[in-house]
Amino acid sequence: MKRIVLLSSVLAVFLSCRTKKVADNLPKDIALKPVPEREVKTEIAHLQKLRTEIDSIIQKVPCSDAAEWRTTPIGDKPCGGPMAYLAYPIQKEKEILPKIQEYTKQQSAISKKRNLVSDCSYIMPPSGIKCVNKKAVLIQGNGNVAIQ
Repeated sequence: MKRIVLLSSVLAVFLSCRTKKVADNLPKDIALKPVPEREVKTEIAHLQKLRTEIDSIIQKVPCSDAAEWRTTPIGDKPCGGPMAYLAYPIQKEKEILPKIQEYTKQQSAISKKRNLVSDCSYIMPPSGIKCVNKKAVLIQGNGNVAIQ
């Protein structure tokens, strides 16, 4: 009798330690779901298209007087702050600012949706604008030309 109880106990321990099968059709954490490459490419393509439109508007206007130009931040780093600054012609302000705002809004949404990170470095606003070869160029606080 002791052997039967002992054998039953050992068998019960081994059977209870067996891994349980998890149904494949149970809901999974959405964060673990792979992002379709097509969806990411579409988001990137839309941002690139917007940026091309913005740059095209800017390039159509030659810079002859820096007073006729303004600067604005563009883009949104995941940890805060703009990705860059742009110089734009005041005469095209009503056309260009909504596009810049849309670009920044979409970039921010993508960053949040994809849980992106960035270097979190602060981009200093330019101290001014200079016209060089009919193009508006941003000036940093130390008087150097900023990369645009």
